[in-house]
Amino acid sequence: LDPSKRYPVIEYIYGGPQTHVIRPRYMGWYCFQGRAPSNMTVSIPYLTDNGYAVVMMDAPGTTGRSRAYNLANRGKWPEGIIPDHAEGLRQGGVMFGYVNTDRIGMRGHSWGGYMSILAMFEAPTVYRAAVSSAPSVDPATGGFWEVAPIGGPPSTNKEAYAYADLTQRVSSINGPLQIFGAMDDINAPIADVFRIADALIDADKDHDLLMVPGANHSFDLEDGSHRRFYLYAKTRSFFDRTLKTD
Repeated sequence: LDPSKRYPVIEYIYGGPQTHVIRPRYMGWYCFQGRAPSNMTVSIPYLTDNGYAVVMMDAPGTTGRSRAYNLANRGKWPEGIIPDHAEGLRQGGVMFGYVNTDRIGMRGHSWGGYMSILAMFEAPTVYRAAVSSAPSVDPATGGFWEVAPIGGPPSTNKEAYAYADLTQRVSSINGPLQIFGAMDDINAPIADVFRIADALIDADKDHDLLMVPGANHSFDLEDGSHRRFYLYAKTRSFFDRTLKTD
């Protein structure tokens, strides 16, 4: 780290309401719920070694803190998450002079993939580009984890579900977006990736879409191999193109 330089920033996000990612003490770059390298964090060195500052924050509505924090957006999830993170990045830019808050991107997987897309239309002046892998984009199509934070089935809170459905809001996206889909994903249905891509096309929004044949939610293949390193390289080249050049 050279304090005389200003590094572009990538926020790694999860944000799913059923868990938290940040521990109360530093446990290394690989920390995700206190476990050793995961699909969420193992690619961080690919970014830091290439000249990026990487930031991780938990989201309002997640576990691991107070009851008030956990219930902050119950019944109206994901309200407030992206503005909260945008403000955190602003304050971080004030505290740490070596980060360039004019060049911020977001990277997320699963619920983090959802948040990455959400950030592009809720805070377009903060997040310049985003990479989303294996996103679920409409809580109404999911199961328990999707229903619980909104407070019940879609029939009981139609307004909140409409707000949470990313496919209905893509017209506000103006920045570069890269999406990875896993064809054998059963956690975040692959149909959701097709739905968001279709919505982006209908809205005439430019985006990059890569589908990985035979891959599950973690981009593992049935024979035990995986495609993650390929995706890490694609992520890095995407951010090099969108955050390091004008």
